Amino acid sequence: PPGWHLLAVTGVDNVPNSWITRWTLLDLFLVLIAALAVSRLWNNYWGLLALCALALIWHEANAPRFIWLNILAAVSLIKALPQGKVLRLMKVYRSACWIVLLIISIPFLVGQVRTGLYPQLEKPTQSIESQRAYKQDTALAADTMALDNTRAMSSFSVPKHSIKKTYQAPQESELKHIDANASLQTGPGLPQWQWTRIPLSWNGSVDSQQKVRFWYLGPVTSLLLNFLRVILVVVLSLLMLDIISKPFHFRLPIPGLKLCFLLFFILPATPAYADYPDPELLKELKQRLLKAPDCLPACAQLQTMHIVITPENLTLTLQAHAQESVAIPLPAKFQQWLPNSVLVDGVPAKALIRDDHGLLWLTLTPGIHKLVLKGSTPLQSSFTLPLPLKPHAISHTKQQWEIEGLKKNGTAENQLHFTRVETALQKESDLPSLSPSTFPAFIRVERTLNLGLDWHISTRVIRASKGATAVTLEIPLLKGESISSTNIRTEKGHAIVHMTSSQQSIEWQSLLEKNGHLTLTAPETDQWFELWRINTSPIWHINTTGIAAIHHQDQSGNWLPEWRPWPGEQISLSISRPEAIQGQTLTIDKSIVQVRAGKRNLETSLYIDIRSSKGSQHSILLPENALLQSVSVNGTTQPIRQQQQTVTLPITPGTQHYRLNWHEAKQQSSLLTTPEIDLGIDSVNTHLKIFLAEDRWVLLALGPRMGPAVLFWGVLIVLVILAYALGKTHITPLKHWQWFLLLIGLSQIPVTMALVVVAWLMALGLKQKQSYADVNTFNLVQILLIAFTLGSLAILFIAVEQGLLGSPDMQIVGNQSTVFNLNWYQDRSLTTLPTASVISLPLMSYRIMMLIWSLWLAISLLNWLKWGWQCFSYDGLWKKSLPGSKKESA
Repeated sequence: PPGWHLLAVTGVDNVPNSWITRWTLLDLFLVLIAALAVSRLWNNYWGLLALCALALIWHEANAPRFIWLNILAAVSLIKALPQGKVLRLMKVYRSACWIVLLIISIPFLVGQVRTGLYPQLEKPTQSIESQRAYKQDTALAADTMALDNTRAMSSFSVPKHSIKKTYQAPQESELKHIDANASLQTGPGLPQWQWTRIPLSWNGSVDSQQKVRFWYLGPVTSLLLNFLRVILVVVLSLLMLDIISKPFHFRLPIPGLKLCFLLFFILPATPAYADYPDPELLKELKQRLLKAPDCLPACAQLQTMHIVITPENLTLTLQAHAQESVAIPLPAKFQQWLPNSVLVDGVPAKALIRDDHGLLWLTLTPGIHKLVLKGSTPLQSSFTLPLPLKPHAISHTKQQWEIEGLKKNGTAENQLHFTRVETALQKESDLPSLSPSTFPAFIRVERTLNLGLDWHISTRVIRASKGATAVTLEIPLLKGESISSTNIRTEKGHAIVHMTSSQQSIEWQSLLEKNGHLTLTAPETDQWFELWRINTSPIWHINTTGIAAIHHQDQSGNWLPEWRPWPGEQISLSISRPEAIQGQTLTIDKSIVQVRAGKRNLETSLYIDIRSSKGSQHSILLPENALLQSVSVNGTTQPIRQQQQTVTLPITPGTQHYRLNWHEAKQQSSLLTTPEIDLGIDSVNTHLKIFLAEDRWVLLALGPRMGPAVLFWGVLIVLVILAYALGKTHITPLKHWQWFLLLIGLSQIPVTMALVVVAWLMALGLKQKQSYADVNTFNLVQILLIAFTLGSLAILFIAVEQGLLGSPDMQIVGNQSTVFNLNWYQDRSLTTLPTASVISLPLMSYRIMMLIWSLWLAISLLNWLKWGWQCFSYDGLWKKSLPGSKKESA
């Protein structure tokens, strides 16, 4: 997390990214060489200090490293070289290295102080952001737009992969395997934040006794080390600049170096540009756009179907009801029968597609539609039409065809079987024909034991051999088995099965008494062979003895053991129910508190993601003066009322998204604090958001560590130091407090523009103290001062305009916070959520202060310009070249 740093790791085979592993032999060599050079040039104490300083900063980002070696080399040569041109050149090189050292060190020192106080600024562009939160309204709007686009495109063909997921027949409910009274643990919530990752790996096997040890620094130690680095770098820099070599005498060797050293302390804050929209938000938007309708799998139904079949043609007339834009399967299949034309409300259908299983799909828009399927009857004597979507009522008109699969109540089985009827003329025909021999049928009996809350058996009898003979079997039942289906009768513990010549399979359901021991035995018969499967709920534990299972999983990877016994083989099942371990059944994975401050009201929105394993109720305690406005569950508003401070939420199994809106009657003040909310249980991933009006001036932000930082106050300290130093130069008539007021006003414009104004005043003062013997140099300085003056006056006008009309730049960064949108994050919270506070003033107070500053600047500028004119006209305004000098030059 922010503020934590890894020193070393032991017990792993790879080389993780720690402080120890970043050191190389070259790094050690350079640090030791630099420390030895300092020790020889000054003394051993300075050498020890240099060793500590370089060891602490060598692997820090943007730290000065190789510049120290250049300065040491220049200092060594200066002490060894005699007087001459080479010595002067080396002094110039040393001065250039000093300037480079200042340019590199000052941003590094400022960064060390900032990351020490605000560890989240180590990665200023990284945000721990909620993906639902206040963007939910935008996402809901996207849902509506996506639905409109879907309806508009309903006339186009539907992709194959989307059809498979658009409409499916209802499957058996999995609730039969779940104990409604079981207290399934939801487990603790997991924080969503990510910061610095350290990969660990091993090349070979790892022993169970293997230990991994971590050495790391916490936030407090990291803060102390950051300030220690600042102190050591400053002291070492002063030593390199030859400032502290002469005690109690603070004078820079180069007149302008002192100003350069102080001016670079004012650095612009690193802007934290939010990558909006981020990949997670785009991923969520994609999921919403591709989300299936909530009505599935009952978004469409076939109300009626009328069949008209003649020796040559088959016509199906359907009445379909669609609630959403969906694709429905039609009663047609490849290699059985496909229509030559499909009409939708009298218009030829366009959005037709055939899937991998040979079924024909049609896309319908919401409403009631009349479908007409026409085609020629197959040439073979029989064919089958599947009914993946069963009509509620079926009628028919047939000629020379028989239809099997229709029930007396007007409904049908899963498919309809059509058989051509031979006429008398066809029977009396003398054409020769072959009559195949008849072989006895061979049957496969599949028993699937479903052991859930209730035990039942699904039995399927399937014709395993080719042939068209009728079959009658007496299949023995298991001990405690009783058939619940009405199409099978029982007699003396056996199920009497009748299969027609055209029937390929038959199945039924049975109830099974719960027993701790079951035995399955394959009967010794040559009429069928058996196949056993056991579908067990997690609430049961089973031990099996006997023959081994040939499969343990089905094609989907679900646990479904399967046996194929020979006649006379058996398996024994010992079944027991393990006792449940008590634990929490409700977990809060995320909570977001949004506060919008108004003139008289404080509007608050609370978003909660609750994951539960059972249905119940959960109470939330609101602030004392809160008035509940609305409660929504999964985006749907619910009629939930507030009882005093308590709001009771309905909990259903699974993950639910709740949103509560309330307001409090509070007058706007300088201190704004998020309300105290009691969620009832501990939670994770708490987000706090404060939205301020544009007429507020943020002074300070307080809250969890992962939040915004107001960097202006650090800049203010630097301005105080800089103003004191500029006042000590005596180059200008400005006092300490005048420099401070000037720099405060200039802090709201870019740093480069502010430096121009400061350099202008310093240049005027230096011009008065400097005499120029060369005429051309004097005139060039006068021209530069005029340009400097005009530019500085323009910059001061921009500063006044920005102060009176613009908004203050308090340099707010951290967790993608902005001036009016402040974001905090805390990974784990107690029952009462943490709070965040903002201290702000009306923007008018800032404008009034800037007005006072502007008036002061205008009055002071008159005195500065008078002084500046004296400096400018010192030793004349313009110098002309003497005639004698021109002749001599000629």
